[in-house]
Amino acid sequence: TGRNISWILCASLLMTISSLASLVTLLDKQRDIQVYIMLIFQGIASSMGVVSIYSLLSFIVPRETLSVAFGTIISVQNLGNSYFLAINYYFSRSFGSWVSVFFLGSAILVFCFDYWL
Repeated sequence: TGRNISWILCASLLMTISSLASLVTLLDKQRDIQVYIMLIFQGIASSMGVVSIYSLLSFIVPRETLSVAFGTIISVQNLGNSYFLAINYYFSRSFGSWVSVFFLGSAILVFCFDYWL
């Protein structure tokens, strides 16, 4: 539990690298197996980030409201997962490959924020 911030930083770095690699692969117009490898790395990075954030929650929230905090964080995560596909579809139809640039910028922003903490 003493290295949670390090795990979040590592997850953000892995997400940034995999987003950049998938952007380069998508702009190359050769859709090989590399896209799937980058998606696997993004899934691993997402899992690493979620696991480290869930374990930090017990340090932030009082013990009496811990179950409510876990329920809230899970519902926000499920809400994000359900609407993310629709938002991503809308932006990819409207802006094309700039969606990947947006997500890469978001990953870099999260990495910088984690490094600042």
